Amino acid sequence: MNCPKCGYARKLNESAPDTQCPACGVYYAKVSSADAPLPRPGLVLYAEPKRYGGTIFKGLLAMAVAAAVVTLAPVLSGLRPQAARADHVSGVPGEFKGRDFSNARIVMYSLTTCGYCVELRHKFEANGIPFVEHFVDTDPARMEELMGKLQVARHQGGVGTPTLEVNGTMMPNNPPLEAILRQALG
Repeated sequence: MNCPKCGYARKLNESAPDTQCPACGVYYAKVSSADAPLPRPGLVLYAEPKRYGGTIFKGLLAMAVAAAVVTLAPVLSGLRPQAARADHVSGVPGEFKGRDFSNARIVMYSLTTCGYCVELRHKFEANGIPFVEHFVDTDPARMEELMGKLQVARHQGGVGTPTLEVNGTMMPNNPPLEAILRQALG
């Protein structure tokens, strides 16, 4: 057999083991022998992964995760931080207190994830203002209805939520509560 490294042709009376080349000393496995030992693996060098600071690093990481959860929880739930608090619901402006809104037709087109929609809904409910709400992201027919009404009203550009229809007048892009109530009273 010839050595795979140096090409030396092994002679029958060599004193080196059968798995080693007598000329260069390289160990090799015999092709014809199934039970021949495999060559020894060379020296493998690897870097031990760095372990970043124990307690301090873990403490800072835990504080960062907690801060992110507290900050993002209202946003991920679809609420703004002010709207997430139940005590934030403000009353109607003074000029509208005690007025009767029972004849007003208020339709609110909302998204299920819209914080402004939630806030306006809470204001309507807290002040006893009757309204009907349609979610355009879960009801495609309501989305088409909204777009048709905006085209009739000749509204150009983007449409934000909530968009309201108050007594037949379209009020897109989260109008102020005062403007909604003024339109509702006609």
